[in-house]
Amino acid sequence: MTRFLCTLFVVLLRASYIETTWADEDDDFKKDCREATCGGLTIRYPFRLQSSPSYCGATGLEVACSGGDAVLALPQIGRCKMIHIDYQHGFVRIKLGESWARCPLRTLFSTNLTTPSYYFDGRFDLLLLNCSKEITPVPEGVAGPISCLGSEGRFAYVAELYVDMVDIPASCNADSPVRNISSDANGDNSFNATVQYFMRTQELNLRLTIPEIANCTACESEETCGFSRRRNQTYCMSGPHHGPNVKLIAGIASGGFVVVVLAAAALLAILYVVRKSEREQRTRVKVEKFLATYHSDAKPTRYSFADVKKMTKSFGMLVLEMVGGRKNLDPEIGKQSEVYFPELVYDRLVQSQDLGLAMEMEHEEEEEIMKKLVIVALWCIQWSPMDRPSMTRILQMLTGDLQSLQIPPKPFVSSLDHGN
Repeated sequence: MTRFLCTLFVVLLRASYIETTWADEDDDFKKDCREATCGGLTIRYPFRLQSSPSYCGATGLEVACSGGDAVLALPQIGRCKMIHIDYQHGFVRIKLGESWARCPLRTLFSTNLTTPSYYFDGRFDLLLLNCSKEITPVPEGVAGPISCLGSEGRFAYVAELYVDMVDIPASCNADSPVRNISSDANGDNSFNATVQYFMRTQELNLRLTIPEIANCTACESEETCGFSRRRNQTYCMSGPHHGPNVKLIAGIASGGFVVVVLAAAALLAILYVVRKSEREQRTRVKVEKFLATYHSDAKPTRYSFADVKKMTKSFGMLVLEMVGGRKNLDPEIGKQSEVYFPELVYDRLVQSQDLGLAMEMEHEEEEEIMKKLVIVALWCIQWSPMDRPSMTRILQMLTGDLQSLQIPPKPFVSSLDHGN
């Protein structure tokens, strides 16, 4: 048992070290990849200024500050001015370059826009109509004639893809690929106004589709996105992204310590219900006294709210791994991970089934203690940080009655969704 406790303590210290390492890495990214302002836009990951280190942005999203404008070079369409960036939804509004100015629609229809990097995200899909006669009157969903698209004896129009073909004369034929344009930024969303606005401004909305964008949009509702060179992947950063993350070293160290202390307290509770001896009775009293002292005198006031929520989730996963023994309990799951076991134990909990934990339980009281630990752990790994309990609440739940604990909501996306 002593060897087991020592091994567990080393594992917990290792987890604390990883937390601290990731915090240091977070600080390095924020130091090297500070937010910048260019052309009135905030430039941050997955975009980067050309003067920033390459890992500060995704490949192909290097921004040049030129003449007070934020300029982005994209495949097929070349250099364009960035007007607006929506980090949460992964799109950017651009103004096309000078080569598009003479006849934007002609260039739009003649350019090969097949690229894995982006697609046009606009209100209308267009077809180019080539007519031998002028259309009179021009029906709704059709704009033109457009002089720069026509030729001698021919009249060019653009039509909405789903326009009623009954309104299109037999003298017209569609001879172009489908293209997409964005709605009028001034609020007039009619088809004709949208076409005229694009001809005048050459502005489009692009939805970026590079892998980094897809990973980052999940962060952007509450946090900001960064990149880990050590892990070679994007990650969500807590707190504002303004220069180095000013954080007390004591706060980082105490954060890991809190995880170790809470996990050790849970382990001591398990030992008590297994042994049923006077020594365990005395140990329980000492543990409860320690928790009461910790509750009043060791409030974690030197690290941020986001750090506390991350540590709470780490504690929840550690408790689940302890009580589950990292044992694969579902024959249809090919590997064990932090996604699969919590999902399995949650489903069994809400269905009042046997939790199937690795530890053998001989008495009803022991099963109640284990069930209480599982419920507390599931609260700690809630998907939304706002739903995770405070450190004070965790201590209250660990030392309170099982009957007073509420079953938490489902804390994760189903493993079926993860597999898609």
